[in-house]
Amino acid sequence: MLHHTGSTNNGSKVSSQEKVVIGIVYPLLAFVSNSIWTSTTSITTPLLDYYNITSTVVGRFPNLVFSVLFLILGPTSAWVTRRIGILWTLFLSSAVMTAGCFFSSLAANGFFWLMLGSSLVAVTQPYIFSNTSTVALMVVGAGNQGMYIGSASVVGSVGTAWGFAVSIWLISDATDYGHYFPSIELLYLAMSGTCTAALLVVVLRRRAAGRLAGSTSGSGSVIGGAGTEGEHVTQSGAAASDVPAAESLHSMHRQMMPPVENKYKIATSVLIAAILGGMSNAVTVVLEQVMEQEDGRSDYDVFVAGALYLIPSIPTAFAFGYWMDITSHETAVVAGVYISTALLQVVVLTSGISLPLLYTALTVYGATTNVLSTVCLPSSNRWANGNHAKLINTTLSYLNNLFSFVLTVLFSVVSVQVSTALNWALTAFSLAGAIALCFMRTA
Repeated sequence: MLHHTGSTNNGSKVSSQEKVVIGIVYPLLAFVSNSIWTSTTSITTPLLDYYNITSTVVGRFPNLVFSVLFLILGPTSAWVTRRIGILWTLFLSSAVMTAGCFFSSLAANGFFWLMLGSSLVAVTQPYIFSNTSTVALMVVGAGNQGMYIGSASVVGSVGTAWGFAVSIWLISDATDYGHYFPSIELLYLAMSGTCTAALLVVVLRRRAAGRLAGSTSGSGSVIGGAGTEGEHVTQSGAAASDVPAAESLHSMHRQMMPPVENKYKIATSVLIAAILGGMSNAVTVVLEQVMEQEDGRSDYDVFVAGALYLIPSIPTAFAFGYWMDITSHETAVVAGVYISTALLQVVVLTSGISLPLLYTALTVYGATTNVLSTVCLPSSNRWANGNHAKLINTTLSYLNNLFSFVLTVLFSVVSVQVSTALNWALTAFSLAGAIALCFMRTA
């Protein structure tokens, strides 16, 4: 087994203070990014009225830009992190996000400023959300990565709910938008600016110590510079450069190419998690149609359903993150979450069921969908022997956004019957993949 030590490209260790700063800043960046996103997407009508925009497509630009830019820039996130290091990636992302918050705070002066601010914040999302595993492995190590990934997920989910709630609570019409929205963005500007300042201190400290731009004699970079995800050691604890050439080459091969069985297992797990995650984001569109058009539910019933789906699920990532750290049966846990999510997906979109049953199913469904990445990333990293964490994280984030975007657009334009049929097909595929996962060996 290869172990991640959290070294820089020149072999220097990450100090405890630096780990604390980066470990705290990363979830805060996720919080701010999600808050900014939902603070805009939740008030489309007041936004359209304030700018006198009649085109729904133009009015939804602040929402669409997040999905579109993630699909465009997502494939580059692993390469960028590998090229410049996680510290520079997070620092530059935080700085660009801060600039985006500043321009969004000028939104009362024109739609251009809102578009510019939203675009800059959207640019940073691939480089933040595709690096959860990299930060976790560096800050807490492989043994505790599940808990950290779960914690970051919880903070990000709180940010999503916070951005939605604050905007809905304060902004109900165009007048409210012009008065409150700039102030909301100034709050996010302060939070993002604080993260940027904290990361800048770490950058300057490492440069002053001569560690940030050192030689590339080590095996990789976690903090800065080009390379792999960090120096790895053999089971005996010796650095790769200290072992015989044949063993060193074998170690390098394992870093670059995990065993074939694990590759298929990782690919299956990531694909199923991405499909289920994308469907969960798109299902809300169909759910509203089913509840209102087919079951005749009231707006209040739909609101309660949405609240039960979003709010109770927030802390579940903590529990599952801890579970992934201590269990030796991660395959069973992962498959169980996937199968439960797929089955619950069918229940929540079945018309005619009683309201109490729907509410119960939605509450549990929200919990299982909220932990998809929390169970997928630690298990996949473990199956890959600690290698390719950036690639796995990037692939999951990209596919999740791709399925979310495609299915949301598709579910918005086709009939409820077609949406339901497509949901059944994807659910069946996900169930088959989750069951197959149980029978795949781990090398």
